[in-house]
Amino acid sequence: MKMHTYLNFGDNYAQAFRFYEQHLGGKIVSMMTFGDMPEPRNVPRA
Repeated sequence: MKMHTYLNFGDNYAQAFRFYEQHLGGKIVSMMTFGDMPEPRNVPRA
């Protein structure tokens, strides 16, 4: 099953995702910050 999830977290998002990955048995294949996204000025902030 593939899941494409978009979540908004505060400063510790990477730490939270790694925790979920470890404890739920998932595999994170990609993470990026708002600033890393292509053309961030065209994406509204949540």
